[in-house]
Amino acid sequence: MDPHWPGAKPGDVIFRDVNGDKEITSDDRILIDGTDAPEVTYGLSVDLNYKNWSLTLLAQGQGEYYRMNIADGRRGEAGNYFQWSFDNRWTPTNTHTDVARAYNRDDLYWSFDNHMSTYHLDNMAYCRLKNAVLTYTIPNSVLEILDFKSAGIFCWK
Repeated sequence: MDPHWPGAKPGDVIFRDVNGDKEITSDDRILIDGTDAPEVTYGLSVDLNYKNWSLTLLAQGQGEYYRMNIADGRRGEAGNYFQWSFDNRWTPTNTHTDVARAYNRDDLYWSFDNHMSTYHLDNMAYCRLKNAVLTYTIPNSVLEILDFKSAGIFCWK
């Protein structure tokens, strides 16, 4: 049987026996190799043209950085859950999940207040498409009939 904290129940956060002594103790703590600020922030602008079509894209994002995934100290049986946590949490009928069971916040040995773990950290890296514009430029032969100098049709997101 794998080592665990005294009083551990099915659906609890699983701690790794880092030093291999078959016990979970403070000697199993590790330095979490992550940052508390993004390693990099970036933006990308792309402008593509082909015949009468053009596509403009703007993306923005940030690199790896870790943040505690707690909204406040009232999580647990009080019902203050993120939707993903509520929907995917461990239950006797949902045992194949990486989200721990619901717990009583007053006596939880694996809470972030008692024994911080990577379970409570989320990587906040992302890339977001902020803008996309597709444009069609109406040909001059059509514009001359309408007596226009230029015109285009576009859609954006």
